[in-house]
Amino acid sequence: MLTFQQIEMYGKLQPLIKKYKDHIGESNVLTDGQLYFNYLLQKYLSDERFERAAFERRTGVGKNVYYKLSGISKETKDKPVKAETLFDVAIGLRLTYEEALVLFTLWGKNLLCDNPVLQKINEDLLELDS
Repeated sequence: MLTFQQIEMYGKLQPLIKKYKDHIGESNVLTDGQLYFNYLLQKYLSDERFERAAFERRTGVGKNVYYKLSGISKETKDKPVKAETLFDVAIGLRLTYEEALVLFTLWGKNLLCDNPVLQKINEDLLELDS
C-alpha cells in the first residue's frame, strides 16, 4: 500500500518531469534519461577537471555505468540499469529527492510503488534529503 507521501509525490511527478524536460531539451540520439543524467553531471560536476573520474570516485560505480547513463556506451545489448545503481548515483552526486525521483522515473524505475526494494530506496532518499 502506498504511503500518503508517495501518493502526494505521484501527483507532483509529471509537472517535475516537464520542468526538467524544459531544461534538458530533446535529442534524436539520447534518451530522456541520458539527457537528464548529462544535465545532472553539468550541474554537480562542472567544476571537476575529469568528470568521469570524479563521477566514479563519488558514486563508487564503474566507467561502464557512466558511459551507459551518459549515452556514450557503444553496447549493443540493452541491459536495464539497476535501481541499486541509480541509488548509488543519486547518493554520490548528492541529488535532492526530487532530482532522484525524476532520474529513477526517466530510467524506468518507479519509486512510488508497492515494491519493497523500491520503497526502501524511496525512504532512504527521503531521509537523506532532509
